[in-house]
Amino acid sequence: MKHLPVIDLSGQPADIGYAHGKALCVQLKENYSIYLNMISTNTGQSEQAIVDLARRFLPEVEKAAPELLAEMEGIAQGAGVSLETILVLNCRSELAFPDQLATQCTVVGLTGNRTVSGKGVIAQNWDWLPAVKANVAFLRIEPAAGPRALILERGGSGG
Repeated sequence: MKHLPVIDLSGQPADIGYAHGKALCVQLKENYSIYLNMISTNTGQSEQAIVDLARRFLPEVEKAAPELLAEMEGIAQGAGVSLETILVLNCRSELAFPDQLATQCTVVGLTGNRTVSGKGVIAQNWDWLPAVKANVAFLRIEPAAGPRALILERGGSGG
């Protein structure tokens, strides 16, 4: 197996997103093609219909997680793609399997009194498609505010 790239990202959410989009532009576009095909195959919808559905998530993302929206906008700008492209990548499970979301990824958390370091830890597994294996990287994130993170991520997915 080849070594996965490690990309250092820091700053405000838009800065983190921009650097992510710029560094993983090629992988992001390949992932879009892979996931668009998966969504279309599962739903029978056209690309335009999928993009229109993804756009409907925008008000909720803006309301619930404006920092993630800023990161996604940065990814789009860095990669030279539309925000809708990034929304499709980030809403792929909701778009492809709306009735199976409970069977997707698992999250685990430990409080500081349960870890050797005394610091809390949160982790999530990722149920991925083998086709995106070549389009992932480790993102080492040092945000201006909030905890640091090391994420194994697909190009184009916000964190």
